[in-house]
Amino acid sequence: MNKRILTVFSLLWILAMTSCYKDKGNYDYINVNKVNISGIDTTYNIVLGVPFRISPTVTGTMPGMDDTSKYSYEWFFAPNIGDAIATGTRYDISKEHDLTQLPGMKVGDYVGHFRATDKATGISSYKAFKLRIVTGVYEGWLLLNDINGKARLDMLSKVDTGWRFMPDVLASVSSHLLLDGKPISVDLITLKSTTIYITTDKGSNKIDPENFDWNETMTLASDMGNKLPSPGFYAARFYRVPSGSMMVGVDSNAYYYYSTNFLNYTSRINFVRTEGKYFAVGGVGYGTSFLAPNVIYDNTNRRFLLQAPGGSACQVMADPGARNFHYQDPTKRLVHIESNSYEGGDIFALLREDKTNINCIAVLNTSGTTTSVSVKLQLYDTITGAPDLNKATAFAVSPIFGSLLYAVDGKVYSYDLYQKAANLVLDLPGKIISSMRIDATSGANFNRRLAVGYCNPDGSNGVFSVYDIPTQNAPLTLYQSWSGFGKIVKATYRFR
Repeated sequence: MNKRILTVFSLLWILAMTSCYKDKGNYDYINVNKVNISGIDTTYNIVLGVPFRISPTVTGTMPGMDDTSKYSYEWFFAPNIGDAIATGTRYDISKEHDLTQLPGMKVGDYVGHFRATDKATGISSYKAFKLRIVTGVYEGWLLLNDINGKARLDMLSKVDTGWRFMPDVLASVSSHLLLDGKPISVDLITLKSTTIYITTDKGSNKIDPENFDWNETMTLASDMGNKLPSPGFYAARFYRVPSGSMMVGVDSNAYYYYSTNFLNYTSRINFVRTEGKYFAVGGVGYGTSFLAPNVIYDNTNRRFLLQAPGGSACQVMADPGARNFHYQDPTKRLVHIESNSYEGGDIFALLREDKTNINCIAVLNTSGTTTSVSVKLQLYDTITGAPDLNKATAFAVSPIFGSLLYAVDGKVYSYDLYQKAANLVLDLPGKIISSMRIDATSGANFNRRLAVGYCNPDGSNGVFSVYDIPTQNAPLTLYQSWSGFGKIVKATYRFR
């Protein structure tokens, strides 16, 4: 009994002592500085060689923590592979508050990270953003000029704020290519990669598509296995055919690039195997399908021939038996041939009779499968009511309306193939139009607009203007215009 009383008493004593114990723990909560970052955009486009500055705002939640010296900083980047946090090579660029340089980084897309850390507590915060690094020649119009008989390449470089005019762009970027001779053409060919050719009457050279630099291996001769057909040979014209690329040389021979069959501009394809003869090329037309054949005009025999994708020779085509049209007509010569996306992809050929100088238009459509190819005549007609067409120096075909645009001095006419009537759609008094085209591969902004180069009759004060074609045969409306050029020989858009 006494043991039970003692046990109960002991328990009561312990409880009493516990209830009287004073908790000496520290429950005074201390606020810590939270780091906040602002002033960084979600996306940046940086042009190499052009000064820039990204200056974030770093603040803290505690008094006095807006002092930037109380934080350490870190900028690092990794290739953008489409994820919020990229993987791959990491570029640790700077430990400064502002970012002003990108040492060691190349053209491309990246995910960038900025981290600010409180030096006292080690607490940090970071912001991620997208970065695109481009060169000053990343995208835009390439314009080959005639400056008193000498070639000069200019560029209208597309930048965030609009367009940057770069006269003599090769010198601007310190390219090792020095142009010599009269300007012939500037061409952009996309095969396994993008290639830019610049041609004068002294030769054809390639430039690096990213920085426009050049070395002695970047020539048409190297593309042809260092076996030029003749001394002083150059490419008079390049064609971006869907199945590869075709080049017509100054010697009127056609050379085909088709990697599948190991054709690398090394074989002449202006050859009819059944006849065993070569012919002089007058022009090349092509469809929009990879399997569609090309149409090559034979100047020697005045006829249209078929060249199948990958084929190393041309084939004679049977007449379509309609509209009094013959693929071979010795009474007519080819004036102009052009391919565009009208009605899914047609070839327009302007022909002129020798004796009467009457002009005719033929519209062809090509198609193909893995087993067969074909050419279909869409239209053949005599052109009437087209003022001064025989004096035209430049041509284009509207991919919207299928109308034939032609330039005479400072005027542009639009000929409606179906209404058989021409309208004056642009008049530039006192000027001459030196180039005119619709660049089908220039992207959504320009592939349906007419690009016109014009200047004074002496080749000075060149202007490059791009026009909308609003409605059939209506006056052109100005979209954009730039000055400061010479006589523009050709304009080609370097797209991305």
